[in-house]
Amino acid sequence: MNILNFTPHPINIICGTSVIFKQELKKYVSTEPKIIKTIESSGMLSVKYEICNGTSIDGIPIRIKKMIGIDPIPQGADIAIVSGMYASATKDDRAYSIIDPVFEKTGKRVIGSLGIGKVNN
Repeated sequence: MNILNFTPHPINIICGTSVIFKQELKKYVSTEPKIIKTIESSGMLSVKYEICNGTSIDGIPIRIKKMIGIDPIPQGADIAIVSGMYASATKDDRAYSIIDPVFEKTGKRVIGSLGIGKVNN
């Protein structure tokens, strides 16, 4: 299976046994992450949007974000790890994004993910 990463950074898949869920942070954290696999970046895929002014609600401007283009997933990728925005915009069933990010112990920096998943769109 050819899994390619189309985000700008490597993706670390972290073993769940080296992670705890910190309720006070509402995040998965790890002080000693056990990395199962690192998937290096293969470049980036982008979604192009146009932002227009809409109406307003109680004086708050409403902005409309309309997708006007999306880079195709290259041939040869059985699974494409992409940004959450890209995964939400595409209809290509090869698109996955990280789910359950794992943070370093303070909860400020993502160090990996417990896995990849699909966006239901």
